[in-house]
Amino acid sequence: MSFPALVLTPNVLAGPGADMIYSAEATGIPAAGPNVIPLPFVAAGVPPSQIDPTRLKVYYDPDPNRPAGGSLAPGVTDVRYVSLAVDKSTITLDFAQSAPGIGECRVSIEVDHSILGVSSASTPLIYGSGSGAGSVPPPAGFAVSLTGVGPAFFTPIEIGANLTSPTFNATQSGGAAVTATLQDTEGNGPVSVMPLPNLGLVWPFVFNKAASGATVTFTLIGDDGGGPVNDTVVATWLSRVFFGASVLAVLTEAQIEALSGSALAAAFPRSFTLSPVGQYIYYAWPAAFGNAAPLSFQTPPPFPGGWIQLADVLVTANTAVPPPAQLYHVWRTVNPLTGAGILTVVS
Repeated sequence: MSFPALVLTPNVLAGPGADMIYSAEATGIPAAGPNVIPLPFVAAGVPPSQIDPTRLKVYYDPDPNRPAGGSLAPGVTDVRYVSLAVDKSTITLDFAQSAPGIGECRVSIEVDHSILGVSSASTPLIYGSGSGAGSVPPPAGFAVSLTGVGPAFFTPIEIGANLTSPTFNATQSGGAAVTATLQDTEGNGPVSVMPLPNLGLVWPFVFNKAASGATVTFTLIGDDGGGPVNDTVVATWLSRVFFGASVLAVLTEAQIEALSGSALAAAFPRSFTLSPVGQYIYYAWPAAFGNAAPLSFQTPPPFPGGWIQLADVLVTANTAVPPPAQLYHVWRTVNPLTGAGILTVVS
């Protein structure tokens, strides 16, 4: 079962100067791997160039009978081991193959006018066939939109991996561009991309980052004669964390990389489920993420011994030549464990 498209519903907060908040939710049974949920903005007639996805609050709740839990940010993993990516038209919830089985769950969003950069509460957010707020036309004015094509713009890239000749769709609305250029934060461009629309635009450069959290921003600037407007797309590189079980009391770099579970992450907090048989449970992450305090099991009854930190190990990302190397913190259980479906939560 997939998630249906989200539909916005207005909720007006009372009081002088109150903002108008819009919410939406969808319920479905997620599959392991990416679950793409359409956002309502484009369908409602909002120009993509006016949408700021960083102002969108997204809530994920594995139990639709409870109030939604805390908000997620792109690239962050919650305690149910689900990572989030947000662009201007979709939310992608990515459940790892090793995540525990999850039944029906709810995804909800909250937005206010800040997502469009509009501070006045008198300006409706919903365009087209808006419900409750009435129907109003999209705001007049020339706009451009830049959309990245391919998974690099919807999921993070592992540090050391190349982003080669990324492809974009450059479009316009509310007018006709006289000039349009593309540039990036690595010093490439500006280069004319006229005429618009320009679909399947190939940016003939190679990008590579060795630091977790590093980004490259691509900017489309268009002008219809009334002044420049722009839109951006960001590619993000992240480090990999490793987790799994082993009978060995100490692991080498190769053995860490061979653990059964791994994921790209921006921080070390995570949950994972394993079924060791006389094995230690391991978790290793870049030392640059900081250290665990505390690190604990969440499974009854408590397993004895807790966790210990081993010596840091130099781990190289194996997707590049030469691969960048990072020191990794390595933790394991004090004792070998045996059990089915042991849920470990690291915070």
